[in-house]
Amino acid sequence: LIFLAFSDGNMDELEKALIYRIGMRRGLSERQITQILREVTSVQQVSVPKTISEKADLLFDFMQNLYADGHVTTQEIEFMHCVIIRFSLDISIVGRLMDLFRYATPTQEEWLAFVNDISRVGEDQAVKV
Repeated sequence: LIFLAFSDGNMDELEKALIYRIGMRRGLSERQITQILREVTSVQQVSVPKTISEKADLLFDFMQNLYADGHVTTQEIEFMHCVIIRFSLDISIVGRLMDLFRYATPTQEEWLAFVNDISRVGEDQAVKV
């Protein structure tokens, strides 16, 4: 999330607040998040999750952060393309994610339908290889 927040050249207060909220929801203390924010630079590597569930969790967090300031930049979209490629997912997912989050965070039902769909696509791709 921090890398996405920095992808447009700066992290505004809405993005920072979302990072704190998500970090705390995932069990980090405010102090730990502050320390991570101080230590992280845009050149550090992001580890790639292994399961579709882990990838989906991170994509959800990325998309919330992407729309946190109400403005999506070209750099943020390019970052999402890179994430999708690193996750070995179909690049068309970027457009679908943008549509899904465009007006509001999707409902749990909408998100689960999306995750199930990308899971099936991943299985189909694995079969073709």
